[in-house]
Amino acid sequence: MSLFKKLFANSAITAIILVSGFSVWLAGNLGAFGINKIVFDVVIYHSYTPALFIEKDLSLIFYKNNRDYYFEKGMYWASETPDGKPIIKTTYGLSLMNLPFTIWPILFDSENKLNGYELPFSIAIGVANLFYFIIALFALYKLLLKLGFSKNAIAFTVFCITIGTNVLTYSSVTVGMPHIYNFSILVFLLYFIVLWHEHPNYKYSIAIGLLIGLLILIRPTNILFGLCLLFFKKPVSKINFIAFIKQFKFLLLMALCAFLIVVPQLLYWKHVTGHYFFNSYVGEKFYFNNPHLPEYIFGFRKGWLLYSPLLVLAIVGLFLNKAKNPFLISTIIIVGAFVFLNSSWWCWWFGGGHGGRAMIETYPLLAIGFASAFEHFTVVKRKVLIGLASFLILFNIKSVDLYRANIIHYDSMTYKAFVYTTFKLTFSDEDKAYLETLYVKPNYDKALRGEDT
Repeated sequence: MSLFKKLFANSAITAIILVSGFSVWLAGNLGAFGINKIVFDVVIYHSYTPALFIEKDLSLIFYKNNRDYYFEKGMYWASETPDGKPIIKTTYGLSLMNLPFTIWPILFDSENKLNGYELPFSIAIGVANLFYFIIALFALYKLLLKLGFSKNAIAFTVFCITIGTNVLTYSSVTVGMPHIYNFSILVFLLYFIVLWHEHPNYKYSIAIGLLIGLLILIRPTNILFGLCLLFFKKPVSKINFIAFIKQFKFLLLMALCAFLIVVPQLLYWKHVTGHYFFNSYVGEKFYFNNPHLPEYIFGFRKGWLLYSPLLVLAIVGLFLNKAKNPFLISTIIIVGAFVFLNSSWWCWWFGGGHGGRAMIETYPLLAIGFASAFEHFTVVKRKVLIGLASFLILFNIKSVDLYRANIIHYDSMTYKAFVYTTFKLTFSDEDKAYLETLYVKPNYDKALRGEDT
């Protein structure tokens, strides 16, 4: 049997190839390789690379003297410290992960004419986004296979998680945001945690430490994923906690590797602010006394499960095949914690975006739920399950397309706008004009003060 036939004899690999090809095709058709997509938050996440390698000034002195110019050009968009110094708002994790791709335009810029925000850098980020997405799918295949799931269950999972949720938006429509990167890192982290619990050693410990460090570096709240190591297979008891602590040398190595990844960020903050720890999201904070839980999960503006309803199946599936899910306890804690944290953020809808985009980082854990649900049912019931999933996948593809066309508005959806867009396939200019009367723009100033909007 030829390699080609072997690949397509494996339903899981076939699913990965089809999804990967579709994502590359869709991203290309939406301009990922021909239109400058360094826009919105990507402007900030990318800042470290041009500041360090082109301007050679992480203090952003050049920016301080020309703020209006750089703002209008869509470059850096730095925050400001209390004493008036510009500081890059985000941590450097995404710049680091994109560097193997974004460094090439700089290396070939012999005349030093680039500023770091031109089309070649946008293309590089688009390629990086797709690269990390595709290798994450192969890692997910290895992880689910390791947990004992069939190849058909894995194929079902791949289709559901990639084109049945808002992952599709961030793998092809809006590239360069942190969600696909976090998704990819977590898949690898879970895989190495399984390997480490089977055979603790230095190699796996270093990998786990570096991956946790990267997750923290991209979004500090990602430190919660460390619970996947602690709550592996069962809740912590006195006996297994003692056994866990006996691997102290490996745990110490993990912590050291994670710390080494984070150190440059601490040094940057120290250099700019005089403090090793600094909240560069100046003026932005959590309001834990006023979480918007119902709105965050089911709300029409950005409801996580409203815009990705197929995930309900994954959540149910987590409890259908517990024996194959060593991350069940950590999944319940982490997903619950992320929902609470995200709904407590001042801008709980996370500005522009499609659905609960900040939950995408948890999807590798929820992917196990899809596989579990598939294997729980008999062959006949699986056909019904596949039919339901196919319908919701089509719903999601339509939803993503409407978001791309700004018909599903990036921050102003309402009940009336949701109902109107859900039951229509085409939208005339008159329809779009009518939709404008249904949107309600959130009041960002009130939200910053912790008030409902």
